[in-house]
Amino acid sequence: MKRVFAYIGVSTVLTDFVLCLVPNKYSEFLIYVIIGLAAVLIASLVLHKNARSKAFVICIASCLFASVLFSYNYYFNVKPVFDLDSESFYCEFYVTENTNGFCKAKVTKVYGDDEQKAFKTNLFLENNEEVEIYRKYVGKLDFDINADNPFEANGSYADRIFITSRCSNILYVRDEVISPRKYIQLVREDIFNRLNCILESEYAGLSSAFLTGDKKNIDNNIRNTFYLIGASHIIAVSGLHLSVITGVFLLILKKMRVNKKLSCIISIFLVILCMSIADFSGSVTRAGIMMIVLFASSLVDMRSDGANSLGLSSFLICFNPYGFTDVGTVLSTVCVFAALVVYPLFSVKFRVKYKDPLSKTPSERVYQLINKVLSLFFTSLVISMVSLPVSYLFFDSTSIISPVANIFIIPFGSICVVLSFLCYVVSLTKIGFLIKFFSFLIVGAENILIETANLFSSVDNVKIGLDYRIGVVFAGIFVLIAVGVFMGNRRSIRFAAILSVFVFVVCFLSIGIYDKNSAKIYVSQHGAFVMTYNDTTIVSNIKHENDYYDIKDYLERNSLDIDYLLCKSDEKYYSQLSNNLEVSNLICDEFNDTILKYTEKKNLEVRTAYKIKVDDNVLVYYVNGGVTVNINGFTMSNFDSSCTSYVNNDVIIDSKGRISLENSAVVYTVSDADTFSVRRINRWQK
Repeated sequence: MKRVFAYIGVSTVLTDFVLCLVPNKYSEFLIYVIIGLAAVLIASLVLHKNARSKAFVICIASCLFASVLFSYNYYFNVKPVFDLDSESFYCEFYVTENTNGFCKAKVTKVYGDDEQKAFKTNLFLENNEEVEIYRKYVGKLDFDINADNPFEANGSYADRIFITSRCSNILYVRDEVISPRKYIQLVREDIFNRLNCILESEYAGLSSAFLTGDKKNIDNNIRNTFYLIGASHIIAVSGLHLSVITGVFLLILKKMRVNKKLSCIISIFLVILCMSIADFSGSVTRAGIMMIVLFASSLVDMRSDGANSLGLSSFLICFNPYGFTDVGTVLSTVCVFAALVVYPLFSVKFRVKYKDPLSKTPSERVYQLINKVLSLFFTSLVISMVSLPVSYLFFDSTSIISPVANIFIIPFGSICVVLSFLCYVVSLTKIGFLIKFFSFLIVGAENILIETANLFSSVDNVKIGLDYRIGVVFAGIFVLIAVGVFMGNRRSIRFAAILSVFVFVVCFLSIGIYDKNSAKIYVSQHGAFVMTYNDTTIVSNIKHENDYYDIKDYLERNSLDIDYLLCKSDEKYYSQLSNNLEVSNLICDEFNDTILKYTEKKNLEVRTAYKIKVDDNVLVYYVNGGVTVNINGFTMSNFDSSCTSYVNNDVIIDSKGRISLENSAVVYTVSDADTFSVRRINRWQK
């Protein structure tokens, strides 16, 4: 077999992916999975006769290895941390990253539990104390688990963060922590600070994201625009950014006539440096490993194989069993898989034949140019189609314009990456005219990039939304077809295709029947919500800028108009929403000039109390800005803590536990008080 690592990587990733979908409370049954796979492996070792059965043995062995590693990690790293749930302890900890009170921290000691090993946590500082990164502190921490399975944790499991904590006050300050990661973090901060000194904040935030992957300083409008057109990958450090930066360095080394092998060694160190500056995120780690394999193979005069390199990088990422719960890692891997494996199956259609390849006629040159453009579009289309299940699983939507948008966004983005890197390097020289020259170039290039993205985002209904369960069905269909292809004969492929159509029709009808009697409540990260039931949509509680963008995006990608917009007179974002979307009824607690001047609505009512009867069993009550939803006995409120589900700013407390809304949103699917489910939606701004 030529592609051993491809088999190993795919098998390991799929095993981890499935195990991560299982709720944490069922992880104790992993032992039965391991026993079953071991039995299948032994049987396959006894029975295998040819190369195809050998591939099957490798796949089963990889699945077994992934299951054992997953189980070991759960019992020795995850479960001990879960035991802290709903408990309070005095702890020694240090902060590794601080963003306005929300921190990533490492707990080094739990007083009263000497057996607890060091672990990471998402930490919220209630008093928003100024803390230094990598300095030890002692304080009382309250711990909570905020996810039923790894995919609902908004990617934090991929960072080995399994629990959240809250600190009301810090008691002691202790010694500084010496760690290489501290200096990496300081470099990341230095990149932004230097760029911020020579560029306006919106350009500095975008440029620093190109180099470090840190998106917290990007303007919300810009971030939303890229997300809307399906081009948010441009602001997450991945293979594109590494390829551009190393490509520029290789060109410089070539012009300097540096030896090829020495160039490969320098490039390997450069890739590792870029990976560290990007904080070894999953997407950049995947890309970095593949590039290191490429340069290493050149050192020994061997030819690397893309599928094998992808399999090896995926396998190494799986040493963290939760590595593929990060949306960036999954999308990056799936897109590369589409480009390396799926696209070549169709690329034969774009091969051009010439009478004389060395002397092309004018018509042949025109045809060649058209063919290259069509090939580029088809590549983007294939990548978008293959990544559909991931988009639906994580985001509930996909951009229908992304195949076209990326044809323009990627080249402009590549130019901006190069200029951002050069701009930072030049800022180190402190040569005034050079700094002004490169700052002029980067502002011009980023303006073109932003305006291009704005142009595509101005198209109506650029995103389409489907229920995440359709995404799961798509994923299942792809697995069925992959099994058919693996079997290697037309009959199995035909059977897999027919079975896929049958599965899709049955699942689609079943979901439609189930949803006919169910309501959906989308709750954004600061407590605003959208309730949809049959053809009625109700929106309320928009108090924060991020909520405005969140709710607007959710309504647009699901093609929803607002039947009832419930608001308080002191909320400023309802006027923006009513100007951008069709509102049938605006209900406000107090009359003011904003209602008349800056809002568009068909009907206005000024009420301190209002009742909306959507159905005999579905009612919505509005009282002095507070909202309570009643769906067949299930109640949700932002002011009544006795309800089934209580929304309190960035936290939801319901009959199943406590849900944090930090940097994410959740969707409730409700039939009645006893039949409801909650699903977390990962957000692009992670």
